[in-house]
Amino acid sequence: MEENKKERIKPSIGFYALGAAVLIAGGIFFLIFVINAARGMTNSGKRILVPGENEITLEEEGRYVIYHEYNSVFDGKTYTSTDISGLRITLKNKNNGEEIEIKEALFNESYSIGSREGSSVFEFFIEKPETIILYAYYDDKDKESEAVINISKNLVGNMLKTIGLAILELLASMTIGIGIIAITAIKRNRNKHQVNGV
Repeated sequence: MEENKKERIKPSIGFYALGAAVLIAGGIFFLIFVINAARGMTNSGKRILVPGENEITLEEEGRYVIYHEYNSVFDGKTYTSTDISGLRITLKNKNNGEEIEIKEALFNESYSIGSREGSSVFEFFIEKPETIILYAYYDDKDKESEAVINISKNLVGNMLKTIGLAILELLASMTIGIGIIAITAIKRNRNKHQVNGV
């Protein structure tokens, strides 16, 4: 008789397992999302060594930020360069030789990805995808301090967006998982009283 009563209590206790599975799956997907995003960020942007002249192809129009990676690894070599004072950067369109306006970065953006750390220095805007020539040199011609710079289209913004989406996914899975467990508990408790005639 007692077993029949348990069978009649709805919904099934299996919904507890479903809620727990949603919570676990949400946590796993969150970790996968963050790890894959971090790997993608590691390879983002155009990283070059300065001073010198470099040809860079930019596939999208819009605002680009030039970051100084004061802690970086480039071609298997570690670079720690805190002093790039006097470094001048000039950009020119490869096709027509026109100079591209470059100015001080509007926002102070910083990032840390693995062993790489950088902060924004300059920014510029292009109206269409194009190949540019970057000239970088020091005012002091005797200064030969090498540094790594990263040219990226909204690197920090994309990073924050990715983290935000990952957090939303985690919160959604938590809400659904906890909701399933809570609703199951409430309904089973209510149904249990009905079955027991209370």
